[in-house]
Amino acid sequence: MPLSEASSTLRTLVWDDTNYVTAVAVVNPSAVTNIVTITVRDNAGNLIGNPTVLLSPHAKLAVVLRDLPGLAGVAGKRGFADFSVVAGNVAVLGLRFNGQAFTSIPTVNR
Repeated sequence: MPLSEASSTLRTLVWDDTNYVTAVAVVNPSAVTNIVTITVRDNAGNLIGNPTVLLSPHAKLAVVLRDLPGLAGVAGKRGFADFSVVAGNVAVLGLRFNGQAFTSIPTVNR
């Protein structure tokens, strides 16, 4: 599964951390430094957290979603996460782990 298209300023990931562990790969394909805002809500729409990540030009970040600051509340829940930038673009790919098995989770452009 490829990363999302690299010409988007907002990507949405649907995640499930009930029996799985959700991780994300976030890429800044832009030639400028970007602040990526990650707004995470549970499946009822309640805000879990809203951390930001600073990414240098053409940099990437791969991390378990619940390990980001303020997102420990993802554990044991389902929901969605919006990844947005004000300038430039962002590309995102979700990964779902269950023991040794894993699969990719595509994101949608909004």
